[in-house]
Amino acid sequence: MDISSCVCPINGLPPEVMYHIFDHLDIDSLKSVSLACKRWGQLFSEYAARRFTLSIRGELAKTLSCHTAGRHTRGGEKIASAATILQRTERVYRKVRLEVRSPVRKKSSNEYMETVLRMLCVPPMLQKLVVLKLELEQDSDHYFQQISDAVTKMEYLQELHLLPRDARPLWPLTALPSPCNNLRLVSHSLTTLVLRVILPGEIDCSNLRHLEYDASLYMDGVVGEQYAHNRGQESKWKLKQLETLKITGRDAWPKDAETVQNRPGYKVLFYQQLTQLKKLCLDQQFIPDRILLVVCESCVLLEELYIRCLRMVNNNTLRYLSNLTHLRRLGIYMLNASVPFYVSGLHSLEMLALGPVVLDPQSFTAPQSFKWLKITPYKVKQMCDAIEQNLGQLEFLWIVIKSSISDVSKELFMLVYKMFALKTLVLENIDCVPTVTLAKMPRLFMLTRLAVFTSSEAALKTIDDKIAILADLTPNVKRIEVGLHAPSGPDDVFRFR
Repeated sequence: MDISSCVCPINGLPPEVMYHIFDHLDIDSLKSVSLACKRWGQLFSEYAARRFTLSIRGELAKTLSCHTAGRHTRGGEKIASAATILQRTERVYRKVRLEVRSPVRKKSSNEYMETVLRMLCVPPMLQKLVVLKLELEQDSDHYFQQISDAVTKMEYLQELHLLPRDARPLWPLTALPSPCNNLRLVSHSLTTLVLRVILPGEIDCSNLRHLEYDASLYMDGVVGEQYAHNRGQESKWKLKQLETLKITGRDAWPKDAETVQNRPGYKVLFYQQLTQLKKLCLDQQFIPDRILLVVCESCVLLEELYIRCLRMVNNNTLRYLSNLTHLRRLGIYMLNASVPFYVSGLHSLEMLALGPVVLDPQSFTAPQSFKWLKITPYKVKQMCDAIEQNLGQLEFLWIVIKSSISDVSKELFMLVYKMFALKTLVLENIDCVPTVTLAKMPRLFMLTRLAVFTSSEAALKTIDDKIAILADLTPNVKRIEVGLHAPSGPDDVFRFR
C-alpha cells in the first residue's frame, strides 16, 4: 500500500464545515484540535478569532493603579503583556473586551493603556473587528478622544458596548447625567450600540438599527430636548432610523432633579421621531400612559412591544394598541390600576405575555394568529372566562403560579384540559401547586411538551412526587423539562417556545 497516496478525508472538508464541527467541541477538545497539525492549527486560529473574545480586563488590570518600588506593578505588567500580544498576534480577532482604566500618576502604566488602545487603531486589528466592548470607570474620559478616533477607523465594526467596570456612576449624584462631548461615535458600519454608563456627545451612525441603554442615562429626555430646540432636526444624536430600542434599569437621578426629568414634551418628541421602530422594550419602572399613547400613534410599524410597568391615568389608553396592526408580540407585566386589558383589534398578534392584570371577557378577543400565551393569574374567574373564548387556537400556554392563588389552581388546570390544540405547557413555580390538586387533574393527551420551573433550589429537590404525577398525566410527553427559575427577561421569554 502506498502510504503517500493516503489522504485524510476530513482534510478535504471546507473551513465552514470544520467551524461547524468545532462549535460542538468543549474547550479541552478545541485545545487538542489546535495542536493536531498545522492545517488544523490555522483553522482553529481563524475559528477562535470568530468565536472567542480577546479579553483584557478584570484580574489582568485591576492593580494598575498600585505602585511597587523599583519595578512595574503586576497590573502594569499584564497590560504591557496584552499590548505585546496585540503587536505580535497573527490572529485577526473579531471580538475584543477591554477594561479602560483611569489614568494614574505612574507614567508607564498610562503608556501601557494607551498602547492597547492604539493597537486597536491599526491593522490587522481593524481588518475584521466586529464587536468591541469597553468597560469604563470614573475619569476614563482621558481616553475618550482616542476611543472616538478608533471607532471611526473601524470599517467592519458592527457592535459597540460601553459598560461599567463597577457599580459606581460616572457622573455626580447631585445632577442629571449629561452627554460627554469628548466621546463622539461616528461610524458607517455600526449596527448595534449598547450604552450602560455614559451618553456620547454625538452619535452619527447611518446604519445604526439597534440601541440599548440604561434608563439612568435619561437619553430619551436629552434627545427629545434636541428635537424641541431644532424643530425635529437631528444635530448630535441621529436615531430616526432605529428599528430596535431597549431601555432597562431604574431612573437613578436624585429627587431634586425630578422637575427637570418631567419637563413636558421631551420624551414625547423622542418617540414621535422613531417611526421606523419594529421592536420596543421598556424594561424600566413606571411608563406613563401618555408615552404608550404616542408610541401607538407614531411607531405604527412595531412588531414587538414590552412594557414592565404601565402607569395608567386614562383608562382608555389601552384601546390605542389597535393602531399597531403589525404587532406580533406583546408583553405588559404590570398595570397600576385595575383596568381590563384590551386586546381587540390586534389582527397580527401571535404571542402575549401578561403579568397580574385583569382580563375582561368582553374586551379580550384575540385573532386567529394568536397561538402563545403567558399569564400570571389574577382574578382567576374573569381570566378563565376570557381565555375560554380563545381555547381552540392556543398551542402554547405558560402559567406563572403564585403562592397566593394555589387554592384556585384547580380551576386553571381544568381549563387547560379543554384546550384541544395545546401542544406545550409551561408551569412556573410548580412547587406552589398542591400535590392533591395535580392528582385530581384529567389526563392531557394533546400535550407533546411539558416544562416546569421551581421558585428555589430547595424546592427543586422536593418535587419528585409532582413530576411523577405529571408524567402520568401527559403520556405523549417523552421527557419533562425541569429547571430552576424560568426565563425572565423579555427577549428570553419570547424566545422560549
